[in-house]
Amino acid sequence: MLLAISAGNTNLKMAAHYGARWHGPWALPTYATNDIKILSKWYHNNVICSLPSAPEKAAFLSVVPSVTPIVEQFLNDEGIPCCQLTSDVYNSLGLGNSIPETTGADRIANVLAAKDRFGSPAIAVDFGTATTITAINAQGEFAGGAILPGVDLQIRSLNQGTAQLPEVPVEIQDSVLGRVTVSAIQSGVVKGHLKAVQGLLLEVCAELGVKPGQEPPIVCTGGRAAFYAEHSPLLKSFDPFLTFEGLRLASAIQVR
Repeated sequence: MLLAISAGNTNLKMAAHYGARWHGPWALPTYATNDIKILSKWYHNNVICSLPSAPEKAAFLSVVPSVTPIVEQFLNDEGIPCCQLTSDVYNSLGLGNSIPETTGADRIANVLAAKDRFGSPAIAVDFGTATTITAINAQGEFAGGAILPGVDLQIRSLNQGTAQLPEVPVEIQDSVLGRVTVSAIQSGVVKGHLKAVQGLLLEVCAELGVKPGQEPPIVCTGGRAAFYAEHSPLLKSFDPFLTFEGLRLASAIQVR
């Protein structure tokens, strides 16, 4: 059994791979992981009790540097051997030899899983704290991508950066002409975010040399992925375990 851990800006998520499929995921707010006792208690009360046995190994990634040593200590305390996906192993993953070391490990895990599932070219969209678009070209190599603030972050920043604009539910209005403040924000931010992602995806496809209407496989994941997949013909494929699957594949490559 493999325990996969993805430490993101908003949540630390875990999933377990056994019986040829993924189970979970389980999520803990990232801020709570500052105390390893909280992380350990949460793991035993929510994760390990849901599994048929203790994990034999672990694979993890972190985009929050302060959380990385805490996860390492947690795994050490639990006695679970682990592989970490970092820039040190990017060149061994079969995604080309020119991936910038500053590229987030979550993005690499996403396109590694997308390539394994769909072939090349392919695009992964992660609707998390930030929304990331990451592509691999026809040669199966990392091609880069785009990063923009996630929809929840945009809504929160509007509320915190203005005197009267409220936080609003993430909903898409039928009309772009919001008649009250709430619907106007939903039109501008929620629908606007969808339009931005769709527009970027079309430009990414053009740079990959793909003609309109012949888009390569585009798979989305992350906390808001299911919501946006319902509203976009470009986001037909939704996989909540995409990042975990990339971690599984990366860990298998590392131990060969």
